[in-house]
Order: sequence, then structure tokens, then C-alpha cells
Amino acid sequence: MKVDPLSLALALVLLWTPIMVFVRQSMRDRLKNPIRNRSATIGRMLLTPLNWIDMARAAGGFWVLRELAITIEPGVTGVGTLVLMVYAGVLAIGVLFQTIWHDEELIIIGPLFYIAGATVLLVSWQVGLFSILLGVTLAQMLSRLSWMFTLVPLLFVVFAKLFSGLGVSLALAAGLYLLPLLLAIGAQTPVALMHSRSALDRVRVPHARM
Repeated sequence: MKVDPLSLALALVLLWTPIMVFVRQSMRDRLKNPIRNRSATIGRMLLTPLNWIDMARAAGGFWVLRELAITIEPGVTGVGTLVLMVYAGVLAIGVLFQTIWHDEELIIIGPLFYIAGATVLLVSWQVGLFSILLGVTLAQMLSRLSWMFTLVPLLFVVFAKLFSGLGVSLALAAGLYLLPLLLAIGAQTPVALMHSRSALDRVRVPHARM
């Protein structure tokens, strides 16, 4: 296993910097509105530039981590599992940093775009594309986008059996999607989703439990 310190530092900056440090206080206040979170649509999320920035930096950060920062030298065997464990630890910490934010009260962010970017190299493009598209569609039909964090991992398993087969990388990708939902359940607070402004931004209601 070969480690490049500069590349590793770059990867960690890209993967571990919380997106909330770039979010204005007005947006942070809106993320505390449970009615607004329940009204989120995938269309509004697609129109939010921060989501695309999140996806790009997560994908770029994991690419740097895998291709430049921590690599397996030719001829070296027996370290594949160790390298995958390092990847899993770095990505899990990254998701935690994106998900948990305390601003007067605990906010659990659902970093859908970040996780999609971070896992793009963990699953085949067929599995990733079809799982996310169908998961988002079903969650939108059920009027609760936070269900994406349950539906996408389940669909990973279904489509992996059709296209590429199950594996450790797939399990890691599924675990990253489940992590925000598990944190929200543990904290007994709704999953907040970043999406463009709506009339509900003016609604002031108390914090609600899931």
C-alpha cells in the first residue's frame, strides 16, 4: 500500500469539509422547518447549486483518495481488505460531517448528492443509475424524499443481482445511504433536505419529531 500525503490531505479536505460551512444562516434557519422539509421535491433539490457542488467534491475527493492518495502497488497482495477499510472509514466520517450540524439545535442533513458522488466509484454505473432513479421516483410518489435513504440501498441489492453481483463495495455504498436515516432515528429528529426556496420558508413552526 502506497500513501501520498499531499493527495491524502486534498482528499480529506474535499470529503470532510461540512457543506454547512458554506451555507448562509438564513438557509440554516430554513432547514429547521419540518414542514418545509416534508415539502421537498427532487425538482427543487436539482435546482439547488450547493447540491451539485456537494456531489462534485465528493466524487472528486473519493477519486483522489482511490487513485492518488492510497493505492496498491503492482505485485503487492493481501492489502486489498485493509485499503477498503480505510476507504470505508474516510467515507463514513465524511458522511457524518455532512449529516450532523448543531446550530442552536441539532440538525440532521440528508446529503443525498454527496453520497451519490462518493459512491459513484463503489458500484457499477447500471446499479447506481437505476437504483437512484427508481429510489427517488418511489420516494417522490410517497411524498417523503427522506425514504430515499432506505429505498436506494434496497434497490442496490436488487439491481446488483441483475447486473454486477453483490460485494463488499456495494455493502459500503448501501451503508453510507443508510447512515443519515439511522442518525435521524437515533436523534429523533427529521431529515433536513437542501432545496430551493418556497413559500413555506416563511412558515415558523416548532421543531417536530420524526
